[in-house]
Parts: sequence; structure tokens; C-alpha cells
Amino acid sequence: MKSSWNGISENESERSVGISRHAEMRRKQRGYVAGDVDLVFQYGTPAKGGVLLTNKDVERAKHDVKCHIGRLERLAGTVVIVKGNVVASVYRPRTCQRRRMTRKTTPRSRNRWIKTRGKRS
Repeated sequence: MKSSWNGISENESERSVGISRHAEMRRKQRGYVAGDVDLVFQYGTPAKGGVLLTNKDVERAKHDVKCHIGRLERLAGTVVIVKGNVVASVYRPRTCQRRRMTRKTTPRSRNRWIKTRGKRS
């Protein structure tokens, strides 16, 4: 569950709330990494003068993440075909199609490899 901060939606609050040099220095001194502040804004509870991440907020966030992981596992192997800015199709390809889609280079025939193996450039 994503909360809003001071009546501003999550995305708007991230864009409109900057961090002062003082706060950035204190954040680093206290062992917080850059994304920690964003997580507090995302899952925290609005409080006087700021946002507080309570134990209840953490439990709610853990539940959200577990649900998200379950959905990702269910969607593994799914292909979404996009034409321009429109989703044209959604499907689960067969194994051979999936391999073809993830292949890094075009396949070379074995005979071509054997013929060029002994030659130096």
C-alpha cells in the first residue's frame, strides 16, 4: 500500500521534495543509502513535520512485496509484443521460441565453423 505525504501522491512527493546538503550529509553519516529515503516516503505514515516508517508500515510493505513476488513468478516466461506504443499480443512461448528470442547472436552453421577453425586472420 502506497501512502501519500501531506496530501501529495507518491510520485508528486518524490519530485517536489528535494534533499538539502545538510540532510544528505547526515544521511550518509548515519548509514542510510540513497534509496532509503524513497522507501520511507513510499511506505511510511505521515507524521508531524515528516514521514515515520512504523513497524506496521514495514509489515504492510513486506506483504506487498511478497504479493509482487508471487505475481512475478506466475508471469515468468510471458512475452508482451509491442508495436509502436500499443500492446499487440501477450503469450507464453514454447521453449524453442523462448531460446530464439533470447539468443545473443545469430546461429552459425557447424560446417562454417569447421571450415574456418584452422585458418588464421
